[in-house]
Order: sequence, then C-alpha cells, then structure tokens
Amino acid sequence: MAGFAMVCNHALRDNALSLAAKGLYMVISSFAGMPGWSLTKRALAQYSESQYALEKAWHELQQAGLLKHRCFRQNQTGAFTHVYDLLERPDETPAYQYISPSDRPGGDCRLVLAGDAARDFTKIPHDVLRSTALPLAVKGLFGVIAHLAHIPNFHLHPAGVRAFCAERIKRFASVWRQLKLSGLFKQHRYPTGETGGFAYGYDLLDTPDRQTPYLTNHKADGTVS
Repeated sequence: MAGFAMVCNHALRDNALSLAAKGLYMVISSFAGMPGWSLTKRALAQYSESQYALEKAWHELQQAGLLKHRCFRQNQTGAFTHVYDLLERPDETPAYQYISPSDRPGGDCRLVLAGDAARDFTKIPHDVLRSTALPLAVKGLFGVIAHLAHIPNFHLHPAGVRAFCAERIKRFASVWRQLKLSGLFKQHRYPTGETGGFAYGYDLLDTPDRQTPYLTNHKADGTVS
C-alpha cells in the first residue's frame, strides 16, 4: 500500500479538534478521488476501531464545519440520497442542506479543495492512514507530529505537540504511548552532562518497526541500552 496522502495542515493545527477527528479527516483525505474506489461512510468503518469511534469523530468534524451533509432526491425514483463534502477549510454554509441531484461516481464522500494559491499540506503514508489496526486517535497524533517535525526550529516535545490537540494531559499521554507501542514512533534519551539531566529525540517511521524497542537510552560512554 505504497504512497502518501496530502493532508491539509489547517485540520492538523486546529487545537479544538480531537486526535480522533484529525485521524478521520486524514483517512477520508487518503481515499478521496482514488481511482477505482468508491469512498463511502460505510466503507470508512473498517479503518476505525469501532462504529462508535467513527460516528463520534464524524460528528465532531461536522460541528467544526469541516464536513457537510448534503441530501437530494433521485429524479427517477424519488428516493433520498445522502452525500458528504469534506472541506480543507471550514465555511459558513449549513451543516445539512438539500441540493440539486448530482452524480458522485467516486462514492458518497468527496474532498472539496479550498482553492488557495498557497498550498499547505503534510504528506502522510497510506500505510498508516489505511491501517485497520490503528485507532483514529493514533493516526491523528501521527499526522500532527509529521506536520510539526517539518517546521524549522520546532523542538518536538509532548507538551508542544499537545498544544495542537484538544485532549487533556491524561488522554494525550495514553495516545502518545499507543503510538510508541505501534512501532511507528521511537524515543531516544541522551544524557545532558548535568546530574540527572536528559534530552530526548524522536523518530517517526513510515512503517511499523516492532523488532526494536520504542525507547533507546544513549549513555555518556557512547553505548546504548
């Protein structure tokens, strides 16, 4: 499942969005416009840990103005069809709206581009977003870290990352640990030379590595444990 999705950074930087909502946003972005694949809300369930988690994150994206619910009647049968628009940037259009009949050959979900001259994206591996094992919140945290890691002079630290998330300390710490246990996030600890002082570095991986520990201690003599 090689390749990357280009995810709009607006959602990744929004500290009012939970990590699960960010994760779902990225999953939808990963499949939107994919040739030969029908992107539907029903199909998204397999990339979430539960139907409840999907619905909760889905509702949050709607509340944030990033996901719009559209409805129209089929001309021939009169049956209602429900479709959804994922936006790169929120707008003030109603969250739920009747529209004219339209053809959606790619499924009932689509990504609507903002049309900005300056494109602001982060590349996220499909292997992460389309994993059926990773919870939405872990995918969301992966995306936030991937974005922040490319900001010049940004010092990656749990408190700095949490500033871009809606989670409180205990919940954030739980997701942070889940990401490390997934094999996608490695932590390195280095002595600073001061008594009891340590500095930390991190590696974010495109594919899981569960063969090596998620924490490596680097000692002053150059050895590791």
